[in-house]
Amino acid sequence: MNRITSGILYISCFSLRRLVAGALIMAAAAGTTPAPAQVPLAPANPAAEPDAHSLGVPKDAGAPEKPKDKILQAIYKLKEKKDEPTFIELRDKAKSLGASNEELLEAELTFCFRGLLWEHLKDVAPRFKEAVAKWNIENAAYLRTPGQPEAMLQLVQAVLAAESGDMKGFETSIKEAIWLNPEEAEFYSQFIMSYRRKARMAAVTLPMNDKIATYDGKTVTLAELMKDKKALLIGFWATFSPPSVAGMSELADIEKQQLAAQGVACVGINIDPSAEIAVSVRNERKLTMPWLVDGPGRPIYTSVGHTSFPMAILVTPEGKLLYIGDPLQDDIALKDALEKIGVKYKLPTDDLPAEP
Repeated sequence: MNRITSGILYISCFSLRRLVAGALIMAAAAGTTPAPAQVPLAPANPAAEPDAHSLGVPKDAGAPEKPKDKILQAIYKLKEKKDEPTFIELRDKAKSLGASNEELLEAELTFCFRGLLWEHLKDVAPRFKEAVAKWNIENAAYLRTPGQPEAMLQLVQAVLAAESGDMKGFETSIKEAIWLNPEEAEFYSQFIMSYRRKARMAAVTLPMNDKIATYDGKTVTLAELMKDKKALLIGFWATFSPPSVAGMSELADIEKQQLAAQGVACVGINIDPSAEIAVSVRNERKLTMPWLVDGPGRPIYTSVGHTSFPMAILVTPEGKLLYIGDPLQDDIALKDALEKIGVKYKLPTDDLPAEP
C-alpha cells in the first residue's frame, strides 16, 4: 500500500484539494498525499507537490500484498454516493478475506472523506469511537501509531460539528486532534483552511458590473461574459506559477469538452502586473476563451481571499461563489458545485477501470 493520491482528499471541504481532498484517504492507497486545496491552500501553492502524509505510509510498506489488501485499495478509490453499493460489496468481500475491524473502519472512513459523504460519516462515527477504545494498531492499515486513532476520531467529530454549524465544536475537536497527533498538524490545518474558505465563499459577492481590462486593452464586465450562462468558471494564473499557466489550456479543454454545451463559460484572469504577459501567453497557447487582466492591487483575486495556485472559482450570475479550488485535480467539490446548477461534470478519474 502506498500513499494516497492528491485528489483523494479534497476534502475541499466543500471545497473542504486538494478538504477534503484526503482525509483518511491519505491513508491508504495509492498516490500522493492530499494537497490542501492544492498544496496548501495554506502552505504554499497548489502547484507544488505536497509533503507525504504519514497516515498513508503503513508500517509494512513493501510487504507482499495479500488478497484483502487489493480489495481495500479498491475501496480507497471510491468517491461518490453512487458508489455505496460497490463499497458494501467490497467491504464484505474484504471481511471474508480476513480484513480486520480496524482495516474495515479505516476503509469506510476513507470512503466518507473522499466522497464528502457526511451523512454516511454520521453512521460510522459511533462505531469508530467504540473501536478506538480498544484499537489494535497491529491490525490497522494506516492508523498505526499511538495517538493516531484518537486524533482521527477528533477529526471525525470536528467535521461533523462543522457540518452541523457548530464551529465552536469544530475548533475544540480539531485542536484536540492536533494535540494528540502534532506530527500531522499540517494535515489537520487543511480542514481549518477549507472551512474558512467555505465561510469566505458565503460572504463574498463579486461585482458583476465593474469594468475589467481584457488582454487587448478593452474592457468587459463579468455580467456581460455571463450573459445567457448558468455560471462562469474563472481560472487565475500568473507567470510565477507555471502550472497555473499550463492549466489555462486545460481549462479551455474542460470548457470545450464538457461545460460550454451546458451553459458554463470559462474565463482566464491574469494577475501579473503587465498585460503584455497575458497577450504573449494567450498567443503562444492559441487560447480563444475570454482573457482578462486583474487591476492594480488584484481586486478580483484579493476579494476571493485565496492564496494558492492553481486556482479557479465558480461564479453565479448574481456574483456568488459556488466553488474555490483547482479544477484540474480529481476534485469532487467542483463536481458537486456544478451538479447544484444542473451541470454534469466528469472527473479525471471517472474513466479509470474499476478494481478489482
